[in-house]
Amino acid sequence: MRLLIPVLFFIIGIAAGTCAGYFLSSDEAPHEAAEEHAPDEEHETTAAYAKLNNQFIVPVVEDAEMRSVVVLSLSLQVPEDEKDSVYAMEPKLRDVLFSALMEHANLGGFSGNFTSSDKMRTLRQVLKEAAEVVLPDAIEDVLILDIARQDV
Repeated sequence: MRLLIPVLFFIIGIAAGTCAGYFLSSDEAPHEAAEEHAPDEEHETTAAYAKLNNQFIVPVVEDAEMRSVVVLSLSLQVPEDEKDSVYAMEPKLRDVLFSALMEHANLGGFSGNFTSSDKMRTLRQVLKEAAEVVLPDAIEDVLILDIARQDV
């Protein structure tokens, strides 16, 4: 008797879920709904994300001493047809991005609450501008996938 009640509730739950799914389901066929809401391909470009292969390790120096290290992983949002260009130019991209990160660190960008929305927005903008030097018409956005600061 003690096992009968949980089994009964289980069966009632399955039946109720099945009935709810049946009555709440749309009358449209799934492919018709997808076609109705599909964007016009001629007006929208497909974005691709090119993840840069290695992390960036940025020393944070204060008063002529290294105080911490910031580690970042980045991806670049580009049009689909430009993804190969990112990987072809990755050494140059890494160089300009690292230079921008060093300048950001020297200006105090990684001090204090470095993950505040204002500081992160500024960092993304600085990185985007640096990447646009190498690929002027390809960079749509810079995505910061990981960021961490380790005090030394």
